[in-house]
Amino acid sequence: MRLKQEQTLKEETEQKYRTAKAELEEERNEFERSLTMVQHDLKENQRKLELEIEQRQKTEAKLTEVESQLQTEVSAHQAARGNSQQLKKQLDELND
Repeated sequence: MRLKQEQTLKEETEQKYRTAKAELEEERNEFERSLTMVQHDLKENQRKLELEIEQRQKTEAKLTEVESQLQTEVSAHQAARGNSQQLKKQLDELND
Protein backbone atom coordinates (compact mmCIF):
# COMPACT_ATOMS: atom_id res chain seq x y z
CA MET A 1 0.00 0.00 0.00
CA ARG A 2 2.76 2.43 0.92
CA LEU A 3 4.56 1.57 -2.30
CA LYS A 4 1.44 2.35 -4.30
CA GLN A 5 1.08 5.72 -2.54
CA GLU A 6 4.71 6.53 -3.27
CA GLN A 7 4.23 5.51 -6.90
CA THR A 8 1.10 7.68 -7.17
CA LEU A 9 2.91 10.59 -5.52
CA LYS A 10 5.84 10.13 -7.90
CA GLU A 11 3.53 10.10 -10.91
CA GLU A 12 1.70 13.23 -9.70
CA THR A 13 5.01 14.98 -9.11
CA GLU A 14 6.26 14.00 -12.55
CA GLN A 15 2.99 15.21 -14.11
CA LYS A 16 3.30 18.55 -12.28
CA TYR A 17 6.89 18.80 -13.48
CA ARG A 18 5.90 18.11 -17.10
CA THR A 19 3.05 20.63 -16.86
CA ALA A 20 5.29 23.29 -15.33
CA LYS A 21 7.98 22.59 -17.91
CA ALA A 22 5.48 22.90 -20.77
CA GLU A 23 4.15 26.16 -19.32
CA LEU A 24 7.67 27.54 -18.98
CA GLU A 25 8.51 26.55 -22.54
CA GLU A 26 5.35 28.24 -23.80
CA GLU A 27 6.23 31.38 -21.82
CA ARG A 28 9.76 31.25 -23.21
CA ASN A 29 8.43 30.90 -26.75
CA GLU A 30 6.08 33.85 -26.18
CA PHE A 31 8.97 35.87 -24.76
CA GLU A 32 11.12 35.02 -27.80
CA ARG A 33 8.31 36.08 -30.15
CA SER A 34 7.92 39.34 -28.24
CA LEU A 35 11.67 39.88 -28.28
CA THR A 36 11.77 39.31 -32.02
CA MET A 37 8.99 41.85 -32.54
CA VAL A 38 10.72 44.40 -30.31
CA GLN A 39 14.00 43.89 -32.15
CA HIS A 40 12.22 44.35 -35.48
CA ASP A 41 10.52 47.53 -34.25
CA LEU A 42 13.84 48.82 -32.92
CA LYS A 43 15.57 48.20 -36.25
CA GLU A 44 12.71 49.89 -38.11
CA ASN A 45 12.86 52.92 -35.81
CA GLN A 46 16.63 53.07 -36.17
CA ARG A 47 16.30 52.95 -39.96
CA LYS A 48 13.73 55.75 -39.89
CA LEU A 49 15.97 57.81 -37.62
CA GLU A 50 18.95 57.32 -39.93
CA LEU A 51 16.85 58.39 -42.92
CA GLU A 52 15.61 61.42 -41.01
CA ILE A 53 19.18 62.38 -40.05
CA GLU A 54 20.31 61.97 -43.66
CA GLN A 55 17.40 64.09 -44.90
CA ARG A 56 18.16 66.76 -42.31
CA GLN A 57 21.81 66.87 -43.34
CA LYS A 58 20.82 67.25 -46.99
CA THR A 59 18.35 69.99 -46.09
CA GLU A 60 20.94 71.84 -44.00
CA ALA A 61 23.46 71.60 -46.86
CA LYS A 62 20.87 72.95 -49.30
CA LEU A 63 20.02 75.77 -46.88
CA THR A 64 23.70 76.70 -46.60
CA GLU A 65 23.96 76.70 -50.40
CA VAL A 66 20.87 78.90 -50.80
CA GLU A 67 22.09 81.29 -48.09
CA SER A 68 25.41 81.59 -49.90
CA GLN A 69 23.67 82.28 -53.21
CA LEU A 70 21.44 84.86 -51.55
CA GLN A 71 24.43 86.59 -50.00
CA THR A 72 26.14 86.67 -53.41
CA GLU A 73 23.03 88.14 -55.01
CA VAL A 74 22.64 90.73 -52.24
CA SER A 75 26.28 91.75 -52.66
CA ALA A 76 25.86 91.98 -56.44
CA HIS A 77 22.67 94.01 -56.00
CA GLN A 78 24.39 96.39 -53.56
CA ALA A 79 27.34 96.81 -55.93
CA ALA A 80 24.99 97.48 -58.85
CA ARG A 81 23.02 99.96 -56.77
CA GLY A 82 26.24 101.70 -55.76
CA ASN A 83 27.34 101.86 -59.39
CA SER A 84 23.93 103.17 -60.39
CA GLN A 85 24.07 105.89 -57.75
CA GLN A 86 27.60 106.83 -58.78
CA LEU A 87 26.59 107.05 -62.46
CA LYS A 88 23.56 109.17 -61.51
CA LYS A 89 25.81 111.48 -59.51
CA GLN A 90 28.22 111.79 -62.44
CA LEU A 91 25.32 112.47 -64.80
CA ASP A 92 23.96 115.13 -62.45
CA GLU A 93 27.40 116.74 -62.30
CA LEU A 94 27.63 116.79 -66.09
CA ASN A 95 24.19 118.34 -66.39
CA ASP A 96 25.07 121.12 -63.94
